[in-house]
Amino acid sequence: MIRDPNRIVDELVSDMRTAFGTHLLGMVLYGSAVSHEFRPGKSDVNIALVLDDMSVELLEKGGSVLRGWVRRGMAAPLLFTPGYIRTAPADYPVEFLDLKHSYRMLFGDDPFSSITISRSGLRRQCRREFVGMVVQLRKEFIRYGDSPQILADVLEKTVHALLPLFKAIVLLHDRKIPNSKTELIAVVEDLFGLGASVISEVYNRSNGTVTDGSTKGFDRLLRIVENIAEYIGAMPEVPEVPVFSGEESPLVPVDR
Repeated sequence: MIRDPNRIVDELVSDMRTAFGTHLLGMVLYGSAVSHEFRPGKSDVNIALVLDDMSVELLEKGGSVLRGWVRRGMAAPLLFTPGYIRTAPADYPVEFLDLKHSYRMLFGDDPFSSITISRSGLRRQCRREFVGMVVQLRKEFIRYGDSPQILADVLEKTVHALLPLFKAIVLLHDRKIPNSKTELIAVVEDLFGLGASVISEVYNRSNGTVTDGSTKGFDRLLRIVENIAEYIGAMPEVPEVPVFSGEESPLVPVDR
């Protein structure tokens, strides 16, 4: 178990440089590991590597080192080329917004400083993800509706999957993304008039108590996801205007 990500940074960077040599162009630590919300044994330790070569030969060479870190508790890393970072945000703006919002450079030049994320791209992906989540939740209920424990696990996984989408929704409403997940959930609950909803309940329980896997709780979450999906689907199309760029967006500042 990795109890403090800050204490493993030097060793981690040294191992990655040894494994990938001059092919390693950049390395970032991102997510909970660079926030005050990191919880040993619960939070992931996420890194992204920028390589100038994605050949199987190079990945095989570095694979044993990476697997050793995964056994110690690190999540399997994201692997990027500079070219992918230049083009992928147009197709995966939510994921890149999530990464860009909370990261720390460990080695090399910052590969994410010049990323631009558009409002229309965020809207399109949010609609696609929410509609897909509705379909998936219905399938999960048919499959596990008689198992409260499995339903509880589904609720927790769903709420955590919603968090990157919530960051996008906040930006789409010209709001500043909060630094904490609890504050992020509260902003979205306020935007949609939900009060202290099942989302807060499930998130808080996943941080210490057992999640209620009742049919009622599942129904409450499903209805919220359905309503947000419908709301985003009804949003008007907008031009390709950036809401987040390499320079901090003048429209919506984002804290790190």
